[in-house]
Amino acid sequence: MAKRIKWLGGLVFFFSFLFPAFSQMMGLNDGYTRVYGIDSRSAAMGGAMVAVAEGVEAVAYNPAILALTRNTLTAQLQLFPSAKLMVNEVNCAPSGTGVVLGFTQKFLRDRLGVGFLFNLSAGGGSGGGGASLPLIGGGGGYSWPAFSTPSLPLGWGFGFKLHETLGVGIAPASDIWIRLSEINIPVTQLVPALVGISLGTPPTDINPNMGLGISTENVKFAFAIAFRPIKYLSLGYMTIPMSKTRVRIPLVIRGGGLMDDIRTLIISDVSTTPPVEQFGAGIHIPIPHSKLTLAYTYQYLGFAELYEELLGDYLKYSDSLLNEVISVSYSAPSPKDDIHLNRYGLEYILRLGEFGVLGNRNPELAIRGGYFEWKSILPGGFWGSEFDNDFQVYSFGLGFKFDQKGKSSLERPLVKHQFAVDFHLQYLTMEEKSYITRYGYWQQPLNPADFYYYHTEGEIWAVGLEFTWLH
Repeated sequence: MAKRIKWLGGLVFFFSFLFPAFSQMMGLNDGYTRVYGIDSRSAAMGGAMVAVAEGVEAVAYNPAILALTRNTLTAQLQLFPSAKLMVNEVNCAPSGTGVVLGFTQKFLRDRLGVGFLFNLSAGGGSGGGGASLPLIGGGGGYSWPAFSTPSLPLGWGFGFKLHETLGVGIAPASDIWIRLSEINIPVTQLVPALVGISLGTPPTDINPNMGLGISTENVKFAFAIAFRPIKYLSLGYMTIPMSKTRVRIPLVIRGGGLMDDIRTLIISDVSTTPPVEQFGAGIHIPIPHSKLTLAYTYQYLGFAELYEELLGDYLKYSDSLLNEVISVSYSAPSPKDDIHLNRYGLEYILRLGEFGVLGNRNPELAIRGGYFEWKSILPGGFWGSEFDNDFQVYSFGLGFKFDQKGKSSLERPLVKHQFAVDFHLQYLTMEEKSYITRYGYWQQPLNPADFYYYHTEGEIWAVGLEFTWLH
């Protein structure tokens, strides 16, 4: 089994370099990872993981730790026993079940660590809650900005151990174009389609647009460092570049002798993610029969920098000289502020084996807690028909780890085959807020006219259950 896992990890590592388009599959910037925690341990500790990550969570928070952590195989379920994020009378809260699968493996005498994860977030509510768990997306004529979901919910990264106390790591975060094949539509079929009336025989020469091509425009990598100078202190740093995933569809409307062909280029942002920079520390305090870890992470999310980038793209595609040749459909972004998050987490591990529990299975009980506060990313609280809100997140978790039966002997004393079961509970409380259109001196709306009144309030209870094999 161990050999199969090593071969699988090697193949993922190899093909990831062959195909740079894997980059945006990385779950680096998706809502669930960046905000709430990629697994039960990180969720329970408020996402304060850049210095104390373990297992698959290191793929998202600090891939340098992949060379310093255990080999793991993880499966997790995420549920919402109660979720209400109300916009007037519409519930935009997430619903359904989320899944996280992943593994980590070390190679080359444990100097190279590789991690791979699959993160399928739960779906949104009836108001267009979006897949970012549990932030809110657009729907019903309004939207609450959130982190973009990656184009594919896959991620990988690797770390290299320079020393027993020092590791470095990288993970891909490239820009990607998803190129769909050209669509050809004769004007004689376009007019009936617009008015909803079918004239003559059905069209037979329209390209069904089944062609698909993915290419990287700009290859980028996230970079991370993990430093553990003494056993009581862990330090971590990670920077993630801005990335964009877009769909480009060339559309040609043939005049059929009535006019020249009209060429249009439709560009749509599938996923735009801000640059992220984070650093943090973990203090490990030894206590008789136990250990206490205090974790802190500062996180910067450059939404303002992302806005400037997207605005530049909009101005480029809106250039009059360009539009003399081809019409480009690309809308302007909404301005947003940067985010500065302070995350706090703790973990208390009690060694139950020293109290005679489960004999020689070396059981450990973990008690975890976390907290962070989110501030609105929109200047003034709203822009157009988009709005955001402040909220606070409180987390709690339990973990239970024990040796696999028959694997705690002295045959391989440095290798433990262990199982772990982790549970987390999160409570999100959102500030109650009203958004009302205000008018200036000349009775002109200071906000867009289609934006009149919205009232937001709510809370979310989220739970997760995770199973891990450590070897």
